[in-house]
Amino acid sequence: MQVVIIGGVAAGAATAARLRRLDEKIEITVIEKGAYPSFANCALPFFVGGELSSRDSLFAVSAEYLETLYRLKLLLNTEALSIDTDAHKVLVRGQDGTEKQIKYDKLVIATGSRCDIPEKFACKRVMALKTVPDADIVKSYVDSGARRAVIVGAGPIGLECTEALRSQGLKVLLCEAAPTVLPKMDPEISHYALKALLDHAVQVKCNCKVTNVEEETDGLKVTFDDGSCEKADFMIWGAGTVPNTEFAVAAGIKANARGYLITDEYMQSSDQDIFIAGDAALVRDAINGQLRPSGLATPISKQVRALCSKLTNSNLLPCKPDCGTFIVKIFDTALGSCGLNYEQSLKADPNAIYVCTHSFNHASFYPEASRIHAKLCFSKKSGKIYGIQASGDAHGVDKLIEAVSTLIGMHGNVYDLSQRSQAYAPPFSAVRDPACLIGAVAENVVSGLLDVIGPEQLPEYKDAFKIDVRPSTAFAKGHPQDFINIPATKIRDELDKIPEDKTVIISCLVGQTAYVCARILKGCGFKDVKVLTGSLLTLEAAGIELENENQSFGKE
Repeated sequence: MQVVIIGGVAAGAATAARLRRLDEKIEITVIEKGAYPSFANCALPFFVGGELSSRDSLFAVSAEYLETLYRLKLLLNTEALSIDTDAHKVLVRGQDGTEKQIKYDKLVIATGSRCDIPEKFACKRVMALKTVPDADIVKSYVDSGARRAVIVGAGPIGLECTEALRSQGLKVLLCEAAPTVLPKMDPEISHYALKALLDHAVQVKCNCKVTNVEEETDGLKVTFDDGSCEKADFMIWGAGTVPNTEFAVAAGIKANARGYLITDEYMQSSDQDIFIAGDAALVRDAINGQLRPSGLATPISKQVRALCSKLTNSNLLPCKPDCGTFIVKIFDTALGSCGLNYEQSLKADPNAIYVCTHSFNHASFYPEASRIHAKLCFSKKSGKIYGIQASGDAHGVDKLIEAVSTLIGMHGNVYDLSQRSQAYAPPFSAVRDPACLIGAVAENVVSGLLDVIGPEQLPEYKDAFKIDVRPSTAFAKGHPQDFINIPATKIRDELDKIPEDKTVIISCLVGQTAYVCARILKGCGFKDVKVLTGSLLTLEAAGIELENENQSFGKE
């Protein structure tokens, strides 16, 4: 059998290697447009930023190694131009301009995606950071004394590029069209990315777009839709991607409106002899079942195992739906998520709700404990988990996100999360780690022990009686607007101050003491008692101003 793979790097190279491990007799040809059949594209920002001291670190294996060990035929610097699905042939053009046709029995398309740089902005100083040559160009600007850069797009790649350039001493302006950085995350969590950027002197423009780019003798003049202009030595464009699938769509392979190719659970396309892997393919969402682009590295290995099992007809392994698990580091802050954000959760289920926690990454009494800020979306009726987002320092966010991601993949609920077995010792975790704790809070909501509201709902409760139950000294340093102070230790003594005919909303620092007080009031006969989820720290992250705020908040 002759298998032709269009595209190398991650999906294509992994497919070739997996196929060879499964079948020694298959003839495998890899067509790669660039000069490198396999490189770590996720490592490019770290190479630019200096974390990788050697360019060779970008390459796990050489072309010669792949050809020898896996017995591949590599056609580098060769572009696939078209597919003749009836004749089972691919037309390619080599570096010298020569065109030829390559026969296949089965075809794998792993051509990835590219950054969607508007044609009107195209010039040599405006580039993506997707390939090794891209990284070489950016690094050459940095090494030759560039001092100013504009980055368009505040998604994970934009943030990593921002840190890389700031670590090299450049002044960086980060432009994002959405209202917040990391726009797919909710503002209560993306807040921590913005804070990290501002703390490291990054100029951030949200709700802003580039309207014009002019080349000048010493760099670029960039104009934004707010009327401002900035000088830059170069620009990295990281806003939006386009799949490299035009030739496949022209051949009749089914795709969505944006050109991403549609597959089944074995990554088989609408043509039974053509398979898709990597960024060019749509993935099925694990929660709402919809098809969407992935743009992440981790689904690739699962796709490759699925399509290779089908190609070799051995131990069929369907590719499971994906929940979009990701994490990114921006300076000393980690941010990660999986599943749906709150808006998406509400679209999937009108009964969706969320809770926020601000627990410690390990036992609070052990040195260097730090908070992990988390937001869990779930069904108030069934407890089904829809997604989680979290931020903290570099320790613990990944563990929390992966715990929830695993449960989503297994159709777990908040009860499963709260009952999850964990590895505990004070240097590593709290007795209830952030995953178990947020699961327990959500379980309290589903079971009816806890009724929560979010910061965005406060305007709906203008007539509610609002209580801040922190100590009076903490209350004086800053408190939510319209909240009065009744310290938790005095709540039972001052029940006569609390009207029984009104909704009562309780806040503290992170929500824990507020929950205790809510249970006290419920036990004393109060009917409508709600807790502001995540309390003061969530209000702060949501950008809601406090009264008399003059100091930072400590541990509760």
